[in-house]
Amino acid sequence: MVTLHEELAAILRANGNRWMSLDTLAEAVNQRGNYTKGDGSPVGPGQVHLRTRKGGKYEYLFERDGRQVRLRQGSDVRSAPNVATRPRRGSIGQSSEAIVRSAAAVLAAPRFSLAQALTAIPSVRELASR
Repeated sequence: MVTLHEELAAILRANGNRWMSLDTLAEAVNQRGNYTKGDGSPVGPGQVHLRTRKGGKYEYLFERDGRQVRLRQGSDVRSAPNVATRPRRGSIGQSSEAIVRSAAAVLAAPRFSLAQALTAIPSVRELASR
């Protein structure tokens, strides 16, 4: 058996890593039958969303554009970042890290304008003033 994120990656690769909807991916997972949920129920688009969402555990692997998903360029299922070194949820480090990560993502994303990128910076400045 494979994990859901491994199966999603395999489906995306098999389809030339083109953008695919959450619904289409869920349907493909169920049709292929390589991944099954513990309770035996079919995988739904909500579960695909949770596995591929921005800020999630597998953000390094998947790229999202609304309800569309594809693999990040150069991503590899086997090269997961070391999640053991991340601060625990609810800690001060988590909130600081999340603010800096979101600002960096906005600044790095080519689809955002300079004005949109600058709106992320006040959050980082606010963090520094604490």
